[in-house]
Amino acid sequence: MRLSAQEMELFESACANPENTHAQDLLNVFGAERALDVLRKMPSIPLGIVIDVVRHLWLALTFEAYRLGGDGFQWRTDPDDAT
Repeated sequence: MRLSAQEMELFESACANPENTHAQDLLNVFGAERALDVLRKMPSIPLGIVIDVVRHLWLALTFEAYRLGGDGFQWRTDPDDAT
């Protein structure tokens, strides 16, 4: 899964935040220590749990965006924006 620079920064912050249970769940499920490790392992997940994993990612980003004082998080609509 590819995230924009802004999304990646937010996900790294989420994974570093022990109160962000959604990000912590992703780290635990993938046996990862860093946000980048989670993203690198995502292509290997079984199709049956893709929705749950993406939901956890979205919730982790949303939780972190609100925690940092933003107006929330919205997925980018242009797939060419990915870095």
